[in-house]
Amino acid sequence: MFGSAQWAWTWFHPDGDRPISAIGSSLVDLVLGSLLVDRDRVAELSDPEGHSAKVVREAIEAVVESEAAATA
Repeated sequence: MFGSAQWAWTWFHPDGDRPISAIGSSLVDLVLGSLLVDRDRVAELSDPEGHSAKVVREAIEAVVESEAAATA
């Protein structure tokens, strides 16, 4: 599971038929689906438009902004 995520740079193509949000959602579903006892919330947690995805996007944006400020 983690190997496929770490090697995404070799197989993910931004201009491919699946957007990054769908890829991320699939990885979350795979990882959480393997760990959670109660799978009822997996769909909610792996929703690319849901709260979890929003938090991750905000964290990534904060890192990008911080790095941009550091290099400015």
